[in-house]
Amino acid sequence: MKKSSILAAALAACAAAPAPVLAAASLAVDVVMSIVTLQIQIDPCCQNLNVSVNLTDNFVRDRVIVKNTGNVNQDYALKVTSTTGSGWTLVTGSPGTNEYRLSALWHEWSPIPATTEFQSNDVLTSSDQTSSDSVFFNEVSETHSVFGTKGYLVPPDNERNLFIWIQGPSGGSGSLTAHLGLTVLASP
Repeated sequence: MKKSSILAAALAACAAAPAPVLAAASLAVDVVMSIVTLQIQIDPCCQNLNVSVNLTDNFVRDRVIVKNTGNVNQDYALKVTSTTGSGWTLVTGSPGTNEYRLSALWHEWSPIPATTEFQSNDVLTSSDQTSSDSVFFNEVSETHSVFGTKGYLVPPDNERNLFIWIQGPSGGSGSLTAHLGLTVLASP
């Protein structure tokens, strides 16, 4: 008698459930694990992401090549992590006395992008900014090839060209080296 009342209660609960209820005598679960490697190579081999800034600098530095040597698509986030040298202030507007600005752009390898190709959303800050169709990419007036130039969804064994526009102080004294951080993220 007890078993039949428990069975009846279970059947009533299943009938009242909004979605189908499945039951089984045994249950097996398959667990699938994927090993993901996030890894990059920066070329030229001795080049790093340090940027020298001097008074009145205003030029686009030659490219740094970032290659996805991992096994999944990658997105790249950029920021200024620290500086050595003068105590200048990193700004997002036009640099004044003892201020500097750095902008980044993923671009085809030739020609070096003109400063007019950099936009306000390409300015580096001290916080991670993830590359996208509008960040670190000329989405307004790009006239060059855009295939394989963006800093996101970078397939394994593919490389990207990163250019930095250096704008030094309009006045003041000294010089500094800005150390850039490149964070590698797995693409969804």
